[in-house]
Amino acid sequence: MAYQLAGDIIAAYDSNKTKSLDPAEWRWPKSRFGNIGGADLNGNGNIERDELGSWILSRLPPVTSSRLVVELRVFDSNGDGQVTQSEFAPDRNPDRIAEFREYDDDGDGLITPSECRTRV
Repeated sequence: MAYQLAGDIIAAYDSNKTKSLDPAEWRWPKSRFGNIGGADLNGNGNIERDELGSWILSRLPPVTSSRLVVELRVFDSNGDGQVTQSEFAPDRNPDRIAEFREYDDDGDGLITPSECRTRV
């Protein structure tokens, strides 16, 4: 999810359409997300999606199985206690589909609370 968020942030603030953020573009997300200059891991002056995704992940609280189960409920639009691929990635985004497959341990097309508990 951090990499999806990173991609969304870059898409929103990348005014010159380079698919990265240059220092002039950092000021806009800085007002919402803090100083993201430290996300420039390779030191080339631009922040790419993978760099920003890693930076976001480094600032998230530790993942616990109970937190994953709570987050699962956010995607469970029909309230049946499990999440289908269409609930998780309604836009069919390839990154989201790949993430769904990582959580669908048994490959049955559903993410269940027990699969979330085994992730941690």
